[in-house]
Amino acid sequence: MSQRPSKAYVKYSGLALQMFVVLFMGFWGGSKLDEVFGFDRPYIGGLLCLMILFGFFYKIIADTNSGRL
Repeated sequence: MSQRPSKAYVKYSGLALQMFVVLFMGFWGGSKLDEVFGFDRPYIGGLLCLMILFGFFYKIIADTNSGRL
């Protein structure tokens, strides 16, 4: 008999995938903005990734404190 994965495993793996996708999109969009503004280093891409990480961790903490996660 195979066991079904627990709900927590599915939730957290979904959160990890969501974080990866959002960070990738943020860095990609930021690198395009860096090209538009003519920066030779990924300033906007890095800043956007940091903002996304802070927002994502805030969302996770708020969800766990409210009991939704």
